[in-house]
Amino acid sequence: MSPTTAMSACPDAETLGMFNDGLLTGAELDAVTRHVATCDECLEAVAMASAVKRAGIATADDSSVAARVPVRRSLPTWLAIAAALVVAVIGVAIWQQRQSTAGMRTLIAAAPSDYRLVEPRLSGFPWAPLSQKRSEASNEDAAFLRLAGAAGEVLARGQHDDSTNAKHAAGVADVLLRRNANAIDALEKASRESTDAAVWNDLGAARYNESIRQPSLLPAALAAADKAIQLAPRSAEGHFNRALILTRMGSRERAAAAWRDYLAIDSTSPWADEARRRLAALDGAKDGAKDGAAP
Repeated sequence: MSPTTAMSACPDAETLGMFNDGLLTGAELDAVTRHVATCDECLEAVAMASAVKRAGIATADDSSVAARVPVRRSLPTWLAIAAALVVAVIGVAIWQQRQSTAGMRTLIAAAPSDYRLVEPRLSGFPWAPLSQKRSEASNEDAAFLRLAGAAGEVLARGQHDDSTNAKHAAGVADVLLRRNANAIDALEKASRESTDAAVWNDLGAARYNESIRQPSLLPAALAAADKAIQLAPRSAEGHFNRALILTRMGSRERAAAAWRDYLAIDSTSPWADEARRRLAALDGAKDGAKDGAAP
């Protein structure tokens, strides 16, 4: 069976057992869910296997119990309805989860490959050189138009989705459109109900962007980056943004240490090359200050 297509035949006992134990993921889970919802034999096998496990007959390491469950062509009405409801709930949950994370995937896919619009790292976005003309992106820039279209799509979708993931995606879309106040508002709402390091990292990025106009936001930006690192200690985005924020705050020693912390996590990516350049600039500024000091 190809996991990316609908199943044309019943899955084998091992696959049904994995489905029943919650071990399937991605496209394979989608395909088996759709099949079980329309196949009496598989529906009964899954329902009976669940009943057996609840009764304590199945052992913890037995993933093929469905193979030993008698299969009948006709199900008791109550059992068929209950099993169908379980499968329907699983299917809806999968659909909702896919929909709620689609926004970030849309934005990442639409990001220009030859430049980036914002200085800090946004969660999941690939590296690109910082555009020196990011404030002048025009309607003649096809890459920016593509990104703006994707951002508009995400924002429109978010009007009908109140999930944390949708708020996160809407906030990042506003960051990319340079609507920093809107971005901060959306990401702050998302962060109130999230322990996802990516949400907190992107909130820090939004606050950093706005700190160019309002420097008083820098401590709040740092707090968000620190929260991202607390939630995910090896968050490359969080460490990058923490070092970036400390650099803008003028805390040279702490910023240099933060850049070294970042390079201890990531030493090979293009982001690491940028971190080295920023660290070298700090070290150069420190040496220059020493050379210019009064004897």
